[in-house]
Amino acid sequence: MHILIIPSWYKTESNPTLGSFFREQAQALVRAGHKVTLLFPEISYDTKDIFNTKISIFDDEGVSTYTKKQYMIPKTGCFGFNVSFYKGINDLYNEAVKQVGTPDIIHAHSCLWAGYSAMKLSSKKNIPYLITEHFTKYSRGLIKSHEKPLIKKQIKYASKVIAVSEGLKNDLEEYSLGKEILVISNMVDVNKFALREQKSQNDKFKFLSVCYLMQKKGLDILLKAFAKSFKGYEDVELIIGGDGEEKDNLLRLTNELGISSQVKFLGALNRDEVIENMQSCNAFVLPSRFETFGVVFIEALACGKPIIATKTGGPDGIVNKGNGFLVEVEDIEGLSIAMKKIIDNISCYDAELIRTDCIKRFSEKAVITQFEQVYKDILGKK
Repeated sequence: MHILIIPSWYKTESNPTLGSFFREQAQALVRAGHKVTLLFPEISYDTKDIFNTKISIFDDEGVSTYTKKQYMIPKTGCFGFNVSFYKGINDLYNEAVKQVGTPDIIHAHSCLWAGYSAMKLSSKKNIPYLITEHFTKYSRGLIKSHEKPLIKKQIKYASKVIAVSEGLKNDLEEYSLGKEILVISNMVDVNKFALREQKSQNDKFKFLSVCYLMQKKGLDILLKAFAKSFKGYEDVELIIGGDGEEKDNLLRLTNELGISSQVKFLGALNRDEVIENMQSCNAFVLPSRFETFGVVFIEALACGKPIIATKTGGPDGIVNKGNGFLVEVEDIEGLSIAMKKIIDNISCYDAELIRTDCIKRFSEKAVITQFEQVYKDILGKK
């Protein structure tokens, strides 16, 4: 079948890793034998893009990808963003149809903002659409009052609605008006994220955390917990990959806690660098304040690493007694204890079993098979 994918966020020149899981899922659908087209308008506030009609077209490992800069009038809020995003989608769609034909189904990732464009395009072209929701805004109470009716409308007219975790499904029920919400997890490329033979046991024990350095990721909690348990321990270190608005604050906190010699900030990482660090660490930890799923957790599991996460709804369905610990949000003491337990019991974690369980639940085959069934159900009903 021909699947049209519309992501709410996607890679740009300034942020080449953004939306990487949308891209990898699209490529997985191609490998499963489907024709896949992806459209993404990058919203711009630069007046030089007011009359920009340039469309970039490229083949991304089998995915026919169409992107463009789309101007938005500043300070027009939700309405302006929706109108601009849809205008960009409409332009890209018209060009794509000329070259690759009409899709059978539209798959939007997140109501804000792709869901609106999918709904409009579906109505205009009589093509069914579904929405997979990923956004943390629901659990964080950040959905604005004027956005709620629009989200309810998108869900009402969608053929199917999917959440990436049980926690997010529960958050979405307020908007579903009784409509069934399915749960299909994000996936991990288990061929790239794979086991690697560990080096000598004389090496330092390495905790790894990878994320955008934002307040909601809880890295301040991680630094405090690490200092509480391991300050001055020369054989334990914390590696942090990523960049973002909290970087300076985190560097300052690291100095204040007196753990600068034990903490390494790697900056933004590309996919190969993420894989390298996942494979070389001993355990992965990310104490997010909000998390609808957490792709980095299943990437670590695919590499056979035990993980520590917080009870935010998303990771709750990932962590089990055989692969790590769940701790309460903002719990410095609990996180500190969990990190100690990981080190004390590291020999009890079986990398092969951790990876096997991950493959069973989150591999490309496991996830894409579920999506294929949803697509068939929708098109059968059509």
